[in-house]
Amino acid sequence: MKNSMKTKASILGLSLMAASAMPASAAEQSDWKFEFTPYLWAASMKADVEVRGHSGSVDASFNDLMDKMDASAAFLGTAQYKSWVTWVQFDYINLNFDLAGHKHTGALDIKQTMGTFGLGYQFSGWKEGQTVDVLLGVRTMTLENELSIDSVGTFSKDSDFVDPVIIVRPSFQISEKWRFNPTLSYGTGGDSEETWELQPQFQYQAWENTAFRFGYRKLHYKIENENGNSFDGSFEGPIIGVGITF
Repeated sequence: MKNSMKTKASILGLSLMAASAMPASAAEQSDWKFEFTPYLWAASMKADVEVRGHSGSVDASFNDLMDKMDASAAFLGTAQYKSWVTWVQFDYINLNFDLAGHKHTGALDIKQTMGTFGLGYQFSGWKEGQTVDVLLGVRTMTLENELSIDSVGTFSKDSDFVDPVIIVRPSFQISEKWRFNPTLSYGTGGDSEETWELQPQFQYQAWENTAFRFGYRKLHYKIENENGNSFDGSFEGPIIGVGITF
């Protein structure tokens, strides 16, 4: 983040103080880097599920989910000081299913929130313009389900999943404006059996403080609980975003 440096000095030493302050200010400006990018993730969902001994599969396209979507939001961001890096990615979706045509009428409301947070260090690559971020962090997923049945009542169930993850984010300079910087992560030992993510992306620096992102994202979860219920599936699809960098 850019900021100004103010110096106070006597008239006799003013020129000396100003000269010494200029390179320090430039160094401070280059120490910090930020990115904030809202994006659209056109995700579909494929999964094998088992509930109380009954197994089945889910195959919902992006259009299927869009038809039931009430709201959504997604963004990613980084804050870097010298070689220390923080990373965050957040997704929220609210789906609403009408139960009209069933034995009982009503609605099923599902709110899903996913977040990945990491802190780590940026290493230089083997060529100029190449870097590798290695981070340790946590991935969270929260599900809020509310079933409303007319003339019967409303029932709700919330589930939270928290997993430690290791995140690797290499970055390769392709040209003056183009950069390839995928994100890969893997987690286990938390509330899920395992979770992993593949997210290849290209970044186009259109202007000094504006960048576009194009890519694909696949986020996988394998979950089992003590009741024998399980979920083994992925959310995946193209991703496009535009954000600010400074």
